[in-house]
Amino acid sequence: MPVAAIYARQSRDPDLTRAAVSRQEKACRELAARLGWEIAAVYTDSDISAYSGKPRPGYAALLNAIKGGEVDALLLYAADRLYRRMTDLESFLEVAEPRKLPVATVAAGELDLGTDQGRMVARILAATAQGEVERKADRQRRANDQKATAGRPHWSTRPYGYRLVDGRVEVVPVEAVIIREAVTRLLAGEQTGAVARDLTDRGLRTSTGARWSVTTLRRVVASPRVAGLRVHRGAPLGAGDWPAIVSADEHAQIVALFGQPGRKVAPDNRVKHLLSGLIRCGRCIEVRMLSFRSAYGVPSYRCPRCYMQRKAEPVEELVVELVLGRLAMPDAADLLVAADSRPGQLVAELEEVRRRQAFVGEKYAAGSLSDVAYSRADADLRAREDRLTGQLAAVAVVDPAAALAAAADPAKRWAELPLLARRRVIERLVDIAILPAEPGRSFDPRLVVIEWRTT
Repeated sequence: MPVAAIYARQSRDPDLTRAAVSRQEKACRELAARLGWEIAAVYTDSDISAYSGKPRPGYAALLNAIKGGEVDALLLYAADRLYRRMTDLESFLEVAEPRKLPVATVAAGELDLGTDQGRMVARILAATAQGEVERKADRQRRANDQKATAGRPHWSTRPYGYRLVDGRVEVVPVEAVIIREAVTRLLAGEQTGAVARDLTDRGLRTSTGARWSVTTLRRVVASPRVAGLRVHRGAPLGAGDWPAIVSADEHAQIVALFGQPGRKVAPDNRVKHLLSGLIRCGRCIEVRMLSFRSAYGVPSYRCPRCYMQRKAEPVEELVVELVLGRLAMPDAADLLVAADSRPGQLVAELEEVRRRQAFVGEKYAAGSLSDVAYSRADADLRAREDRLTGQLAAVAVVDPAAALAAAADPAKRWAELPLLARRRVIERLVDIAILPAEPGRSFDPRLVVIEWRTT
């Protein structure tokens, strides 16, 4: 009695039910009973295409079992569950042919891989399966091209922030709020890892129910979709027929921010205290005081060289009060170094360059441009794109100090800023030093020396 293995696979399983795999296994077990084969093992791959070329753990384990002599027969629902490409069949034959492995399928009977005629039939089936996949992919590409030209969306998984209702795309209000919050925090200087971690800690999940990661958050906030823009095969196609969640300016700033050379994508360094590393020790002059908990558990700041320390709360309250009071004055803008203008002009220029790239690409595809002319035009446009992207990256991060100075209520705006943005405001505007005090004395605000930066 042959000792057989069952292999079952389904290409898509978004709900992770493994329903198709279970049905294939049941049918194969019924076939084994009719053939009198003993089932030694079942190998499965769920939500993995056989045509994509992605690793299939179940398939790899099956080949190892065949090589190791653990099974001497194979049961499939259909041959295309095992392979969808000619190259996959040939690699399977290298393992199966020397062992004269019997293969039985529910849908098409037995495949005799031990004879040249049987292998020819297997290759014909493989070519048919590959051709079917290629025709389906071509139809899908043409359908997507048509949707793109019409400005309509297409997606296989619901994107965060949107849903499809009666054939039209609608914004999911709760998710749109999260996207806007994330964009604001990132442009205020907060690290991507910190934002992703905070969203997960608050119990928020992606559109697939997964926890937020740096990669997922970047993909969501930097997607042209959230700005209502349509990009197909890397080429901009203008506005889509769905509402934007963030402005085109904000989207361009986010893209430029993530495109900065050397930008960290790892989680932030988890700074927890407002003034840690921003205060100078008045005794050691250039040594920075760091956050510290006293023997009584009181949050404090302490010099790592002379060990002079102060309670954190009164120092922080004093610094914040002075900074906000100064930013609320009519001449607050005089404190700020003249910044680059709003990136609107750069965004418009970048959009025009990308529109021309798409136009040149269409002309080349239609045969209206020679290879030489296309190469020259493409090189020139890419150079302009790189220059504009670099300029935009330089002004991508919104200056939180300028935002506070422009706010009608700086105190309210301050409360909305994340910790890292508050630290940037303080570091940008003031230099702080704490002078030594006599032992036993209570907090003296005169010993906190604050100087306003002029550049």
